[in-house]
Amino acid sequence: MQQKTFPAFGYVVIRNEISAGELISDDLFTNGLVTITVPFSTCWFYTKGLVHNVNTETGEVSVRSPGFCNAVSKETTGVWRADFLEDSTVFCVPQPQGQKSPLIIDQLQPFVLPAGSSTTIAQGIKLLVCQGQLDIGGVAIPEFRQVEFKSGDKMVTAVQDVYGLIFP
Repeated sequence: MQQKTFPAFGYVVIRNEISAGELISDDLFTNGLVTITVPFSTCWFYTKGLVHNVNTETGEVSVRSPGFCNAVSKETTGVWRADFLEDSTVFCVPQPQGQKSPLIIDQLQPFVLPAGSSTTIAQGIKLLVCQGQLDIGGVAIPEFRQVEFKSGDKMVTAVQDVYGLIFP
């Protein structure tokens, strides 16, 4: 697994690039296993690949493909195994150290815009472009860029498929 850490709107974001078949071990996973408890505060956002998360006790499978975000579809409690079926990219936003509430997972929203599509983003939105390229008024916004819409609503167009996170 290759990791890159960078800041976004006062939070830490970690990009994880994981090879197909790899067993990951990091702050949450040990030999490909993670224990989910309630509340679970870390946000995961998948932008590439295919992952099956399998509950080792019940056999439940959660399919993770580009655009999946556990801020929208929360895991159930238990021990889960991550099976990376394809090379995958997963963005992780952990709960800030020492901050008990509000939980970051309850504040983030995924942003997905297919290549060639346009949408209007409202003033006040804070968007991290995780993957892809966005055009805002003729200006290309590459991945890993933070964009805060301070001066009114803006029409944006995806030059490539765009996967991003909207921050509080």
